[in-house]
Amino acid sequence: MLLANAPVLAEARSCLAPLADAATTVDRSAAYERILIDLDVLTGDAGPATYPIVGVGPQSLVMRAECALARLPAFAVDAVSVDLLIDRLHGCGPGPQPA
Repeated sequence: MLLANAPVLAEARSCLAPLADAATTVDRSAAYERILIDLDVLTGDAGPATYPIVGVGPQSLVMRAECALARLPAFAVDAVSVDLLIDRLHGCGPGPQPA
């Protein structure tokens, strides 16, 4: 992991963790956790620890996670894999259950 991408990766991880914790169903929680695990695999499991994000709603967390994930290809992370993570992230939101 490069020092330059550490803040971006920390932002993504710090948004995904509370989304999993606050999910309204076990399936949604598991889907967010799976995205977090896949992100760790994709980045070589070299991600920094998460930091608390207080006073932010789920929609803002999803938006912040998407922005952070979208910046990862600039740091040599596979763009197609990142796009798939973002797509799965949107599948976890309110509405139909993730597959």
